[in-house]
Amino acid sequence: MLNDKEGEKLLKRTIVVFELPFVAEEKQIREFFEKVSGGISSIDVIKANALVFSSAVIQFNKEKGAEKAIELARHGVAVGQFDGIVCTAQDVIEGKKLSRTAPKEEGKANAGGCKNQ
Repeated sequence: MLNDKEGEKLLKRTIVVFELPFVAEEKQIREFFEKVSGGISSIDVIKANALVFSSAVIQFNKEKGAEKAIELARHGVAVGQFDGIVCTAQDVIEGKKLSRTAPKEEGKANAGGCKNQ
């Protein structure tokens, strides 16, 4: 079991990607995000029963990796190389509203495609 400090560190190294195409496989997701320095610790792909979308929880080896992954995904959405909604795990836990468009740069906590409700 993790203590609070370990849990906080884990959350800072983890992102969640929603609304991936249902056919997206772990290999494809890994190839997109492996450009991030520090590497990927784990990827869990969750397939919905509706055969429409899937989601992924991606844990990086370093906190900086998660930050860079969000930047990479936001750029990928802008240029049509990536399709999904990316948030930090902390944003998901806090219940921030999901958005396909990146919010205005008000601070790093909001920079992942999640907005305050």
